[in-house]
Amino acid sequence: MSSADRWERFDLSHAASPAPVFRARGAGIYVLEFANGEYYVGKTTNPTQRLTTHVRRWGDVSAILFRDVAYEDLDSIERATIRQRRAAGWKLRNVKHNPGHAQPSTFDDVLPVVEQHHWALGNASYDLAELVVAAKRDTERPTKLTNSTLGSTQLYPGLRVAEAVLLDLASVIESGIPEVVSTERTYWTITDYPATSGGRFATLNVGDMEILFFPRSRGDHSGLAAILNVAPDDRLPCRIAGGYTAPNFTSYRASGPVTHLIVPLGRVYDALQHPTVLASLRKLVLMLMRSSTSAKFARWHSAELARRAFAIIADEQSQ
Repeated sequence: MSSADRWERFDLSHAASPAPVFRARGAGIYVLEFANGEYYVGKTTNPTQRLTTHVRRWGDVSAILFRDVAYEDLDSIERATIRQRRAAGWKLRNVKHNPGHAQPSTFDDVLPVVEQHHWALGNASYDLAELVVAAKRDTERPTKLTNSTLGSTQLYPGLRVAEAVLLDLASVIESGIPEVVSTERTYWTITDYPATSGGRFATLNVGDMEILFFPRSRGDHSGLAAILNVAPDDRLPCRIAGGYTAPNFTSYRASGPVTHLIVPLGRVYDALQHPTVLASLRKLVLMLMRSSTSAKFARWHSAELARRAFAIIADEQSQ
C-alpha cells in the first residue's frame, strides 16, 4: 500500500481543535468518528477549515481519519469510500451518496417523518379532492405515447398498448407515491416516450432514479412488459395473477441494490396486490424522495400523462 492509500488517525479526545494537526495538509478524504459509533465521510481541499467546522457543528467527533488524495480524484474516492463503508455495515451520517440515511431531509417538510412511517406501512397518503382537481386541469398537447403507432396497437381485445401503460402508471402513482399531487414534478416525474436504452413507452422517475419503465418492442406485443424497481426482499414473488414477475437484481448509484420486477404490461396492479411488492416499492420510493428531488428529470416531465393517470385514479376511487 502506497503512502497515498494510507489512512492516518487523529484522536481528538484531548484536543480542543483539529486545526493545528491539519494546518499543513492539502486535499484529501476524511472520515469523522463519532462517540456513538457513527461515521461521516467527506472530501476537502482545506482540511483545517472543513474539519474545524465539522467539530464545532456536531460536538461529538472523537477522532478523524485522513487520507491524502489528488484534487482530481476527490469525487471518485469519496464515493468509493462511502460505498465501502456502507458495505461494511457502518452507520453513516452522510446524506449525499448514502441512500436510506436517517438524517433530516427537505422531504420531511412535505411529509413529516411520523407520517412517512405511517405511509410506508401501507396507508394511503393523498387527498381525493386534490386528485379530482388535478385530473380536470387543462389538457396539454397530445402525448407521444398515445400518438405513436406502437402505442395505438391493440395489446388485448379492448385495450391498447398506451392505455395499458397509463393503467400501470396510475397503479404505481396511486399506491407507491405519497402526496402525489403536491409532489408532482418536484419529487416525481413521467417522461413521455423517451429514446432511452432503445426506446421506452414511458418512464416514471422518483427522486434521482427511474422506478417504472416500459421498454418498446417491435415484435410480438403480447410480450411487452413493465419493469418495476423495488427494494430487495427475499419474499418477493416469482408469480402473480396473469403472469410472472421474474425478479432480477441490479444496482443504481442513487439507491444501491434494487430488484427489477418484470411484469406483463397492464398487470402492475396485480403485482402490487402482493404485500411484499407494495412494501418493497414504498421502501424504495421513500428512500429516493428523502435523498433527492427529481430536478434532473423535471424538464422532460409530461404533465399530460400525469393528468391522465390522475384521472384514472380519481375515476376508480369515485366508484
